[in-house]
Amino acid sequence: MTERYLGKNSLGTTKRGIGPAYADKATRVGLRVQDLLDEKIFPPEARRRPEGEDAVLAKVYNRLPLSADDIAARYLGEYAPRIAP
Repeated sequence: MTERYLGKNSLGTTKRGIGPAYADKATRVGLRVQDLLDEKIFPPEARRRPEGEDAVLAKVYNRLPLSADDIAARYLGEYAPRIAP
């Protein structure tokens, strides 16, 4: 969304999420893969993250807020089983 928002001034990224991933790592708010596999750790972390992201989505990008419960359910149900092995 940031690249789309910047228009002609975009950075020309690959749009695969590596920039935000490194930003999360640098600010120490990123999740580890092992957190994704833990049903006790991931849902609270998923609820914590959108609080700040929602403000940016709404105020800067005019987008709807994220649903942390939907995010957690999708990752734990769809992605965690694929990543675990």
